[in-house]
Amino acid sequence: AGLAGLSARAGDAPRAIELFDEAAKANPADTAPAYAAAQLVFRAGDVTAARQRLEAIVQRDPGHAGARNDLAWLLAQQPDPDLERALALAEEAHRIDPGPEIADTLGWVYLQRGETERATKLLESALERRPESQSIRYHLGVALGRQGERQRAIEMLRQAVEAGSFAEADEARNEISRLET
Repeated sequence: AGLAGLSARAGDAPRAIELFDEAAKANPADTAPAYAAAQLVFRAGDVTAARQRLEAIVQRDPGHAGARNDLAWLLAQQPDPDLERALALAEEAHRIDPGPEIADTLGWVYLQRGETERATKLLESALERRPESQSIRYHLGVALGRQGERQRAIEMLRQAVEAGSFAEADEARNEISRLET
């Protein structure tokens, strides 16, 4: 696992995944290496393999909040999202670890389900605890827009875009344009 971490930091994701997989096989009771591999697989863009890996971790370690959270996120992001399962996973992850990243996922799942008020409250709370997260700020901006708070949504989205680079920056710009027209 240590060598895998070094490989990951050096930018050699394939080697890191291979080493994390070896570590996971050597100690199946420790899901940390399997989870690290799943995250690298997801970052590499293989959503199907990442989902399979996360499913296996959730089966082996039902209390793994990170795996539940990441799997909920993947399920909610699919073209044909499984929002019921995503909700169950995100709620359980949030019960295990109510941190801001998991609150963000749960808020996003609520938003995808059309529960904008619940989503907004949860995302506001997540942003209070992690004000430097432009992704959370973006999710809150989308929720505010859907809730009808157009001006506040635009302001939130602009703050996210002006803060710098983040995964959803292009989507945030598109949402600003949509809200302004």
